[in-house]
Amino acid sequence: NGKPVNIDTWHCKRAYQTHEKFITKTANKQEAFHTAEIAWRVDDGTVFATEHRTLRFSFLKEGFLQVDFQSKLSTDQEEVQLDGDPQHAGFQFRASNEVATKTSKETYYIRPVEGIDTKGKTKNWPQDKDMTNLPWKAQSVVVGGNRYTTLYLEHPANPKPSFYSERDYGRFGSYFKTKITPSSPLVVQYRLHIFQGEMNQKECEELSQAFIKSN
Repeated sequence: NGKPVNIDTWHCKRAYQTHEKFITKTANKQEAFHTAEIAWRVDDGTVFATEHRTLRFSFLKEGFLQVDFQSKLSTDQEEVQLDGDPQHAGFQFRASNEVATKTSKETYYIRPVEGIDTKGKTKNWPQDKDMTNLPWKAQSVVVGGNRYTTLYLEHPANPKPSFYSERDYGRFGSYFKTKITPSSPLVVQYRLHIFQGEMNQKECEELSQAFIKSN
């Protein structure tokens, strides 16, 4: 009917997503990846956006998992505005639920400017204005008695500004505001490094630069 519709894809309010098909699927000793087509629908089933989402899993070395996330979001609608908040939009990582139920006080974050923070301390936009346009952020948690670190890398070509949030229960990430039209789809790239152990600020920065140079 031409009227704007406000929907919430995170909580599936007035909208939902459906897996349509796999476009590609590949796995070998070095890596595994797939590209899936995902339909973004309003409640009556009408598709308002189509996503091609690629996930690639590989190992830089034994036990050091690299996850590459790429997404292209297109629409046939006149315009789709993408918005949200730092906790319920964008690209987010959440650790095992054991972190939330048992070990949240052991969680700490590593950030580009200040480096390793104290256990249990978090920083969130908009209260913390410096949590904007970060090239990377890392989270260290305890699962099964072992410490694991996840490094979150944001590509500089992604829409800006981006706004970051973090929680001691193991969820962190960022979001941005943008719009898509039939002639202007959205393309984003992120990378995660996940491994058992700890990481310092210098190592995070080196992996961030390697990600930027590889794309």
